[in-house]
Amino acid sequence: MTWSIYLVPNMGSSRPSRVGPLHDPVYRLLCQQLRQWREDAGLTQRDLGRKLKKVHTFVAKSEQGERRLDPIEFIRWCEACGVDRSEAIRQIKT
Repeated sequence: MTWSIYLVPNMGSSRPSRVGPLHDPVYRLLCQQLRQWREDAGLTQRDLGRKLKKVHTFVAKSEQGERRLDPIEFIRWCEACGVDRSEAIRQIKT
């Protein structure tokens, strides 16, 4: 298993602070997009949780960046929200 650590400037300190992959700025944008896709599909967190066969807190934590999605979960999220996964990846890359 490998771990990624991201270094970002820490204002007021001579040492950079460590930020885990859940706090990466690009991942934060993905979390916002996950919520937007769900809302655009007219789904509540509970609705999406049922479609994914997960509890609603799985959806909430994923959207808030407290839980990281694996690739299979990402694909299922896209399908449940009616989002083309290829287009979803393009949106994230830009």
